[in-house]
Amino acid sequence: MEKRLLLQIESAFAKAAKALEPSKKLRSTAHALLESLGDAMHCKWGTFWLVDSRLGRLVPIAIWDAVTPPARQLDRHTEDRMLSISERTAGHVWRTGKPVWTTDLVRDMCLPCSLDAKTAGLTGGIWFALKTSLKNSVGRLPPTEAA
Repeated sequence: MEKRLLLQIESAFAKAAKALEPSKKLRSTAHALLESLGDAMHCKWGTFWLVDSRLGRLVPIAIWDAVTPPARQLDRHTEDRMLSISERTAGHVWRTGKPVWTTDLVRDMCLPCSLDAKTAGLTGGIWFALKTSLKNSVGRLPPTEAA
């Protein structure tokens, strides 16, 4: 079971990087990518962050929300947020290129999003970097919900 899941996730990441390469519709492609990776990793919510080199900031360009009911407050707070490339977990992942897993989103996400995630029942997540020929990007998927 674990090996099959790992192969599904590996395949989803490969498709993700390939899908971003020629895309002229980056936002819709990023959303589809989050949905594909979210499904493969059994997640309920995700954000695709892209580095805006002019601003030196991570900017959310897509949000995928499969939480029931939808996590509207979390979506709004995420859409309105830009992070410095050294800020919190997303900045760390962008700098190092190494994924980070957490079981405590309240501690590891920025306010107010961390509290919104808790309200939505999301408790854990993974941040990861995708390398494409476009720009650097960071994805975040909280795959676990509170029991």
